[in-house]
Amino acid sequence: MRAGLIAATAVVIGSAWADVARAEPVTVWLTEQEPEERFLGRADRQTGGTLHLWTIDLRHPPQPVEPSDEAQVRAVLDAVEQGKEIWEEFEVEREIALSIDAAFDEITLLDDARDRQDLVRALLFEGAAVARAFDPELFPTTESAASLRFTHDGKAMPAAWVDAFALSGGKADRADLVDGTAW
Repeated sequence: MRAGLIAATAVVIGSAWADVARAEPVTVWLTEQEPEERFLGRADRQTGGTLHLWTIDLRHPPQPVEPSDEAQVRAVLDAVEQGKEIWEEFEVEREIALSIDAAFDEITLLDDARDRQDLVRALLFEGAAVARAFDPELFPTTESAASLRFTHDGKAMPAAWVDAFALSGGKADRADLVDGTAW
């Protein structure tokens, strides 16, 4: 699926009258046009058959952008600005990270690439606050870091950095790592 395939699971509600909503697999193609039939077939063989969506489906929401959507993104950017203003104060990093994280929880729609870039920068700043707030030795087990932590294969890292990478849509390479030899 080198053509930009991401297999993801999303909740698709089949009927407004259904008592129980079932999760249905969805394949999301990050391409500008519909993928070739051979890629669709390969994805279906690997996933057991799914609903296929591509960027054009995701780019245009069923409802137009509302002022409240723009206000939600603005709230994240405001939380970042407030965090930058107090960054040099003593032991404020955890509160900065929690403030940005809470603002992110309210976002329901990204309008354009600029919103996405702004949010990636906000997540990077939140991750820096998390990294500065907690002792690296204690971060994986500290209860107060639980909501800000992502653990994979026994390694704990700031969840904001994982989210920033996912939202950026980029591809990691050796230069992205602090220690390139770990690649």
